[in-house]
Amino acid sequence: MGSPAISILVPVYNGLPYFKECIDSVLAQNFYDWELFISDNGSIDGTREYLGTLTDPRIRIVLQEKNLGLWGNLNFLFQEAAAPISQILCADDSMVPGALSKIMHCWAETPAEIVSLRFNWSLLSQSFRYKIAHQMLPLECSPKNSDFRYFIFGCSQGSLSNVGIRTATINERGGFRQDLPFAGDFDFWSKMSRDHPWKAVEEIVTWVRPHEGQASSYLNRNGEGVKQQLQIRQECFTRVAGKCSNLLLRTRGSWDYFRFIHQGFRTLMLEKRIGPLLEVFRQSRQPMHLPRIFAYLLYVGTINGRIGADFTTRALIKSWNSRNPSARIG
Repeated sequence: MGSPAISILVPVYNGLPYFKECIDSVLAQNFYDWELFISDNGSIDGTREYLGTLTDPRIRIVLQEKNLGLWGNLNFLFQEAAAPISQILCADDSMVPGALSKIMHCWAETPAEIVSLRFNWSLLSQSFRYKIAHQMLPLECSPKNSDFRYFIFGCSQGSLSNVGIRTATINERGGFRQDLPFAGDFDFWSKMSRDHPWKAVEEIVTWVRPHEGQASSYLNRNGEGVKQQLQIRQECFTRVAGKCSNLLLRTRGSWDYFRFIHQGFRTLMLEKRIGPLLEVFRQSRQPMHLPRIFAYLLYVGTINGRIGADFTTRALIKSWNSRNPSARIG
C-alpha cells in the first residue's frame, strides 16, 4: 500500500473533553486518502484510554514515554509523517465538513515553490486587530518582504490548526525550537518565510476553539510569551530597519510592545503574582520602540494603539514600497 495523500498531525496532552470531537471531525470527512497521526504526550486525563478505542486502520497512535513539550511532540510527528503534505490539527480544534477535499484541491493548484498554505484567512476580516492585514496583504508572502510583514502584522499563521505544509520543509529546517515554548511557531514561520514563499487561502477548513485550557494559556503562565514574541519581532525589526521610515517602524513597535506588556500584566495581576509581573517588565526592554515614557503615553493616548493603526499601517507599507520596489507589498 502506498503513502497517504495527506498526514493529519495531532499532538495531544490531556486533550479531553474536546479530543473526541476533533477525531470525529476527521472520520466524517468525504476525502479518504489520509492518515491521522496522533502523538500523546503523557496524558493522565483519560485521553490514552480513549485512544485505545480507535480502530480505524488509517489512525496511527504513538504514546510517548515522557512529555516532549509541544514543539518536541510536533517535531516527532513531522519526522514520522508518511505523507508529502501535512495538516496540523490541535487536539481541541476540529475540521469543518468537507475540509480535506478543500485542502487537497488547494494543494493541487499550488505551485511547487509554495511550501505552506495558511487556511482560514477570510476569518481575519472579522477581527479589528487583523482585518487590516486581510485588507492589505497579498495572499502570497514573498521572502523579499517577509520580515516586514511579520514585524508589522505578527504571526500571520495564527493558530497551528490553520497551517498545512510540505512535510519535508519542517524536517529540512530542523523543526520547531523547543527553547521557545510559547512562540516556537512564530519563530519557525518567520524564518521559513525568509527562504520560501507561502500562501494564504480564504477557505475555512478548521474550527479553532478558544478556551482557558489551550496551550497558549498554560505556556504563557508567567508571561513568557511577552519576552519570546518581542524577541522574534526584534529580529525582524533589525532586518528591516533603514529600509523604510524608522520613526513609523518604532511607533508601530511601541504599540506592539505595550500591547504585549499589557496582556502579560493583566494575566499576572488577576492572579496577584507580582514577582513574575515585574520580571516580565524588566526583561522586555527593546530597541525597536520609542523611549519608554513617550511610547507609553503614545500607547495610552491612541487607546492601546487603535487610533491611527490603519493610517500608520498604510503609511508604513507606502514607505516600504517606495524604498523597496522589487519587494513591494500589494
